Amino acid sequence: MSALTLYGSVHDPISQSMMLLLQAKNIPHELVEVRTNKEAVRLQNGKVRAKTFLEAIRFLESDASLAAVHKRENTEKILTDFADNIEPLFYRSVLTGNPREGLDLFFESISYLENILDGSVGPFFGGKAPDVLDYGLYPWIEKVGPWLPKTERRECVKLQTWVRKMSRLPLVVKLMPDTDKETLDIYKRLVPDDTLLKFTPKS
Repeated sequence: MSALTLYGSVHDPISQSMMLLLQAKNIPHELVEVRTNKEAVRLQNGKVRAKTFLEAIRFLESDASLAAVHKRENTEKILTDFADNIEPLFYRSVLTGNPREGLDLFFESISYLENILDGSVGPFFGGKAPDVLDYGLYPWIEKVGPWLPKTERRECVKLQTWVRKMSRLPLVVKLMPDTDKETLDIYKRLVPDDTLLKFTPKS
């Protein structure tokens, strides 16, 4: 049995980010499928648990026995900002069926990511090849996309190119099913009740 165990689902964005990172870095692990919202998504080694992608990065980098996980200097800040601003939008909009909620905030953040990509030496946040930040952001953006109006071709050109390139990566094709109503419904059943309750608009 692998020392590392990922308890997750192919439909869950946090799980998907962890799966992509572990596979891309060739870090040995065992995958245990989470099937109900009573089971917590986490990366675990003995009693040490990482429940978010950021926690997983810190956990992997702190364990000298694991393959090194490269990250750019500002990766943690970007992922933290994303978790604070975009993940709540995702829960409020996509999972509660209210896609208009928070769209302005989403597009502001899209511009922020476009500016970051503009400073990259390649089409990915990691440069010429995807890296930690790409794996952390893509599963969320891929799921939000179908709920939003089509972006003008001249807007966020680099981000649109990034989404297309990420969607075609063999690793992404292998690990991530395309998002549609059915896959979102499956994911909704895995989200803890208190998380949904927190973001469901009050009538």
